[in-house]
Amino acid sequence: MLGIASPIRATGADRNRYHMALQIAEQDAPSLKTAAPVTGGDTTPVARPPIRERVVWAVLRLIQAGVAAMPLRWALWIGRRMGDLAHAAVYPRTRVALCQIEWALGNTLTPSERRAVIRGMYRQFGQGVVEFLRLPRMVEAGRLDELVTVEGEAFLREAHAQGRGVLILTAHYGNFELLATFFAARGYRANLVTRRLRNGVLDRFWAEQRRRLNIRAIFKEASLKEVIGRLRRNEAIGYVLDQNMGIDQGVFVEFFGRPACTLSAVAVLAKRFGSPVVPVFITRDPVDPTRHRIVFERPLAFESRGAQGARGDDADVVEQTQRYTAVIERRVRERPDHWIWIHRRWKTRPPGEAQGGDGVNKLGREGAS
Repeated sequence: MLGIASPIRATGADRNRYHMALQIAEQDAPSLKTAAPVTGGDTTPVARPPIRERVVWAVLRLIQAGVAAMPLRWALWIGRRMGDLAHAAVYPRTRVALCQIEWALGNTLTPSERRAVIRGMYRQFGQGVVEFLRLPRMVEAGRLDELVTVEGEAFLREAHAQGRGVLILTAHYGNFELLATFFAARGYRANLVTRRLRNGVLDRFWAEQRRRLNIRAIFKEASLKEVIGRLRRNEAIGYVLDQNMGIDQGVFVEFFGRPACTLSAVAVLAKRFGSPVVPVFITRDPVDPTRHRIVFERPLAFESRGAQGARGDDADVVEQTQRYTAVIERRVRERPDHWIWIHRRWKTRPPGEAQGGDGVNKLGREGAS
């Protein structure tokens, strides 16, 4: 088991910020008894999208139809070739990935092994895209069990039985869209906290796919009120806890031995509501790429030590966020090609360090976001 590094001290500006935001949102959250019913919306005609967007949408639909019609193994082969193409075409991101994996795993992998991991990451992503395009047809036909085996699902049921809502801890690891689809297909009242894609057409296409799969999304810009209400309904809230955050949204914990600004919301909610945190990850079978394994881990109860010196309650939040991050690090070490090394995980630096001073800037302007 990977040891948990000592958490980094939260700054004075961080203290109680998350708890205050939570209290405000909780007060504003609609009561289950008094929430107003949804009435008719704005009837203003919606303007037709520009012709270019309609063409892109039609092309996406055509690609989806073609991928869904062919045998799965053929589609996965195409996905791997897409990954190879991306590996070469977005070389600036590949350089970022190689830089970060050297920092994280340079003492355990040779340069050739690190390059192989990054190529494998792109191939995993390509396969995940074609699988996502095929999922609506698979789910409608009741064939999801052909893709996944599940271990430890009893841990999720055990957490739900506590009646305080469930916080799902995962990462951009493996085919996480298939993982979200599993929750919906099994009938769990689960919600995914996510952000919108930068490209408007792709964002709408992805959102429609998720609606067809009954994946319930909570967008980050309005997430806190919704999260509180749904936890009160004993629903599950899924968080991917492996993204770089701004200083106003996260706390600094160790990830592969380096300070990484990490979303604190999971720890804050677990502390406030007593909701258990259930880690779950999905991995692709190394022998049969058509199969995936979903593994639920034992629920993590919030471990509170109370106020500790000047840090106050933030000490608990930082330490629990470190605990959750260590779970993700352990999984990434097991299957490093499953994680998104192209994301600048260490971009935000602790106070006192130059922002953007994670070392990636030396690669040039193309690695800056």
